[in-house]
Amino acid sequence: MKDFCLLRVKMKKLREGDYIETKEGLLFHIKGVLHPKDRVIAFLRYFPTEKGERERKNRRFKKIYPLDKRYKYLKKNFPKYIFYSKKIRKKIQAVPLEDIKKIYRPQEKLEEIREKKNLTSIEEKVLNFSNKIVQISGIDPHQIGVSGSILVDLHKSDSDIDLVGYGEEAGWKIHSAIKKMRDKDTDIQPYDEENGLRIAKFRWERTELPLEILAKIEMEKVLHGMVYGKDFFIRLVKDWPDIDSSYNDFEYSPKGVAKIEGLVSDDSDSIFTPNRYVLEESQTLDGNHGKVENITSYRGRFSEQAVQGDKILAYGRIEEVTCRNRKFNRMLLGKPEEYLLPIRKNLKIPKQITEK
Repeated sequence: MKDFCLLRVKMKKLREGDYIETKEGLLFHIKGVLHPKDRVIAFLRYFPTEKGERERKNRRFKKIYPLDKRYKYLKKNFPKYIFYSKKIRKKIQAVPLEDIKKIYRPQEKLEEIREKKNLTSIEEKVLNFSNKIVQISGIDPHQIGVSGSILVDLHKSDSDIDLVGYGEEAGWKIHSAIKKMRDKDTDIQPYDEENGLRIAKFRWERTELPLEILAKIEMEKVLHGMVYGKDFFIRLVKDWPDIDSSYNDFEYSPKGVAKIEGLVSDDSDSIFTPNRYVLEESQTLDGNHGKVENITSYRGRFSEQAVQGDKILAYGRIEEVTCRNRKFNRMLLGKPEEYLLPIRKNLKIPKQITEK
């Protein structure tokens, strides 16, 4: 019988970038850093099936990406992993602690690669890239890890390189190091126009915005690009000493969808996941939702989307947040049709978009 108390201790150490495997063999990736006491908020990424295109230890798996398809699969096959949260007043994917069979941590996986003698081609690229980041940024080697398909040994020859950096100070050092590396290292490049458009189509195709404009924003971002001919993405996560709140500190009440405009007054959390943009001079363009204090997202595609001083246009869900006897509105972004658009001259945004 599993030690439930031991699992609770482990759960406290689960965060964005980690993966868990259930007793049925489902692989979930952890979302955020705050979780209920008896389960962890995590979203399905791989499930075992004979029709799967990936293989590990003679067992085939299939990757599932669209969020609606993940919910549909779980609802049909494993409804116990869909949980109604009274705190956020909606159903989310979450795994009870007693159903966790194994935990996969990015830092441990990268350490395993460092000690391995016969590396695969992609493992060698991961090792070289992460070593360069550590050397140039000056961070501790344990403040970086490898996530995604490589973490759970389901990568293919064309898989991306997904790294995770830990800690607020270390995160900004990593961000600065990548900037330097792009300027001096020919193996590391930002996305060019062709790849920027490819990424924009993958991330933003279901929004109402022109992909050419969104591609320019993707090309400017530091935390993704090409390394050794492969796509890379670096997810930066706050470390435990940086976090002074718990899951039970917050309650969220949905107020509907809206389009807003405002001015970014604080972008200090913009490079992290979850990411946040503090607003001033915000106003709702449709509906009567009042002032929106910040824009928040748990999706990596919204990181580096705007900077301090940007006037922005955004479309998403308005929530009333109650936190320690204080109430305020935020906009939550994450659905395929939702967006955050900085209004900049170099983007040449058509007037019909900004004047809607």
